[in-house]
Parts: sequence; C-alpha cells; structure tokens
Amino acid sequence: MITLETLEKWLLVPTETERLEFKEAKQQFDLTKLLKYCVALVNEGGGYIVLGVTDKRPRQVVGSPTPQRAIAYNIFIYLCLQIMSSVFQTN
Repeated sequence: MITLETLEKWLLVPTETERLEFKEAKQQFDLTKLLKYCVALVNEGGGYIVLGVTDKRPRQVVGSPTPQRAIAYNIFIYLCLQIMSSVFQTN
C-alpha cells in the first residue's frame, strides 16, 4: 500500500518517469489506455500509475471514482494481462 508520505514525495517529482505516471481520471479512465500503461511499466521492470492526480505541475489531487472502480481496475488488469496490480485511489 502506498502511504500518504510517499504520495506527497511523488507529487514533488519534477517530471513523470518510466516508472511513475500520473493520470487525472476524475470520472473514469480508458481501460485500453490503462492496459497500455501497465504493459509499458511491466516492460520497464514495474512502476506506478497514480489515478486522481493531475499530470501537469503543479500536481493536484483531484480524486478518482469510487473504491469499487479501483477494485474493478485491478481485476480487469489481472484478467487481461495476468499480472497483479495495486490500483489505489486518491480522495
């Protein structure tokens, strides 16, 4: 589980990296795009996609859909890619 302290550090990172992506996803996030980002992260050796945070600086937490959506994203990623993910939400 990602801690609030870790998220606060990530918000200050100057740019996204091969292993850290921010996506606003206030209402929902295109599942095809999500899978492509997951594959890219796996190819880089792992990483994080943080939904509910603007990707432009200064980054702001804008929130994301319900916790059930995060659970559905995890299941979808596993069923499509056979990789374990840990989608969490920001509020």
